Amino acid sequence: MGDRVVINAEGRSPQIQELARDFEFGHLPTPVHSVAHMYRVFAAELIDSIPDDRALAGPLDRLLTSRDGAVGPAVIAQRELVRVLAQIEEHDQNYDVRYRLVWQAAGLARDVGYDAGIRIDPNEPEWPVVYIELPDAQVSWHMPQHPVAWDGHDTEEKYRRVRAFVQAATS
Repeated sequence: MGDRVVINAEGRSPQIQELARDFEFGHLPTPVHSVAHMYRVFAAELIDSIPDDRALAGPLDRLLTSRDGAVGPAVIAQRELVRVLAQIEEHDQNYDVRYRLVWQAAGLARDVGYDAGIRIDPNEPEWPVVYIELPDAQVSWHMPQHPVAWDGHDTEEKYRRVRAFVQAATS
């Protein structure tokens, strides 16, 4: 998983300290599939272990820290997702800006561990829909179709084109 994540539970309740130890040693009751999922599992376990939501006065970022004290990547992605979702509403009628923000939000949602993807609206098939499954609700936006039809490239040709683009951009 890369850098070992350390949970700073010093000064917290014995239950939180025990949960932090379980997290560090991989003993959470839920199987963990990725770093982002690991953070979600820990957050869910943490929230479930606190009898009063107001006790969560300090955000989870204080608990999810790397060895050098930096905030964990899932916390950073969560903060950025919140910021981008707020901007989407702010730019709802400025479609060029909104479309870019929706794609960014979908990527961030997946980084955090939320399901996100594209489906076709059967009532408006010419407008694909980007969906994000937030913890308590689903949100979605109609998006424009790609303006150019598929040119018939296969996987090998696709990556040849990618390599050529990268080489040209970095030369």
